[in-house]
Amino acid sequence: MTQLQLAIDPTLVPRRTLANGAKIPVIGLGTFGSDHVSGAQIAATVLNAAKIGYRQFDCASVYGNESRIGDALKSVWNMIAPRKEFWITSKLWNDKHAAKDVVPSCKQSLRDLKLEYLDLYLVHWPFPNFHPPGCDMVAALVQVGTTLGLSVIAEGIQTEIETALLLECGCQYGQGELLAQPTAPDARPVRLR
Repeated sequence: MTQLQLAIDPTLVPRRTLANGAKIPVIGLGTFGSDHVSGAQIAATVLNAAKIGYRQFDCASVYGNESRIGDALKSVWNMIAPRKEFWITSKLWNDKHAAKDVVPSCKQSLRDLKLEYLDLYLVHWPFPNFHPPGCDMVAALVQVGTTLGLSVIAEGIQTEIETALLLECGCQYGQGELLAQPTAPDARPVRLR
């Protein structure tokens, strides 16, 4: 693929140098979507993003799509650019924090992504937590907060649809661009109803 066909010239995307000298592109594509799109759709998106010039992909075992992404990455290496031009991140999920689970989890991500190495491996979530498939975390958090007698405040509200969904979940307060331009974190929230 020639540079003229790329929407983004990867050589023009700034990179930041880390303490070990590695250079991470400042623009990347996250691969979460397992709550509303298939692994095949995410894999196709990764392939298309690489075609238009993306060189950083943020993955995680918990997304349940790393093996599909791995298939896409193999195609990327064969058709678009060599592995060394890309930055691939994966993450350790919170049920794998035990010392005996960390290395096997990382190795599983490597197998699923069909990689010999990761550029970065992060702790995805710093404490044990479980999000069952299909779980509506917003509704669950609102329910826990109201059960404990707390005022639940939704931040970052940008659309009327978000407001309606929050009201449906029982959230009564919010702040964000839809309600004010912009709202400071310590500002009094607006009542949604």
